[in-house]
Amino acid sequence: MAIIRKFHCTRVPDELDSYMYQTVGHQAIDLYAEAMDVPLYRRTIEGSSVHTGREYSQTEGDEVEDLYQLLKLVKEKERVEAVSVGAILSDYQRVRVENVCTRLQLQPLAYLWRRDQATLLREIISSGLHALLIKVAAYGLDPQKHLGKSLAEMEPYLHELSEKYGVHICGEGGEYETFTVDCPLFKKKIVIDSMETIIHSADAFAPVGYLRFTRMHTEDKSEFEDEPYVRFGSHHVRESQLLAPRSGVFVYACVLLCVGGGSVLRGDENTSPKKATPAAVRPSARPAASSPHSARRSAGAQGNSCPAPLEKLPHAAVERTLRHADGSALTSALEERAPAERGRGGRGERRLP
Repeated sequence: MAIIRKFHCTRVPDELDSYMYQTVGHQAIDLYAEAMDVPLYRRTIEGSSVHTGREYSQTEGDEVEDLYQLLKLVKEKERVEAVSVGAILSDYQRVRVENVCTRLQLQPLAYLWRRDQATLLREIISSGLHALLIKVAAYGLDPQKHLGKSLAEMEPYLHELSEKYGVHICGEGGEYETFTVDCPLFKKKIVIDSMETIIHSADAFAPVGYLRFTRMHTEDKSEFEDEPYVRFGSHHVRESQLLAPRSGVFVYACVLLCVGGGSVLRGDENTSPKKATPAAVRPSARPAASSPHSARRSAGAQGNSCPAPLEKLPHAAVERTLRHADGSALTSALEERAPAERGRGGRGERRLP
């Protein structure tokens, strides 16, 4: 479901001055219906932000009334009973959606409300939702550098901006907007073939810019595209990459289960081997033989056990391992450790089986 505004001109503006709705990326809204295989309902936005107070009551000419009319139509056609809202921190939007739902006797669902944003962003990425930054409007976010990047790519930098300048990690302060091109709900993925960068405001400190999609299409998804992502070093890789026995990533993960307490499989590269942390991937949560992957993981972890943990391999070694999936980078990484370890009982001379 989407809402756009109808204008007398033939070209619909990309960015509207709306307190309620995201309009950037509207060129690809039709593809959502195709990707999810569900009906799409659209209505023009005829109102504007008239009633901007903390509470809301029915107001003629307000853009919220366009939402009311659209949801009324959807309820009549599809006999829906609830409306899912993605609000995390905005009382303005939550109050207005609740007002509309109450008038239509619909149940509002706000599962993300007041969630910790850092935790929520981690869950979004690890769930396999692939979203691109389509608009930026905050100090530290550059349209020329950051537009088109995925949330997975931006996650470390968003944490940095949050610590330095108080930027909301999930963009709840309007710092950025996203466009989802794939997620587990999609039966097809959306591919952006071409786009252009539009500078909305060339502010010296916090320029505002967005992407305009000029050509896009949907295509079938591969077998593993709905798999969750796991954090591995500074990268996000799919679980099957960690579980494939012929993969250098898998071998390296097994070694870290031995020398680093398995912190990489738990999705926390900064965790001490002795600390118990919430697992992004929990081997114990699934039956040992529930799948070929889980059986491989169990065998790999047991086969590489050692009596005492070593210090983690250098971060640069992680980067090389991800670049070389044949395991060769792992060998060189272990060789880098060898000189330092030979003086402590020769443990550095361990080689791949």
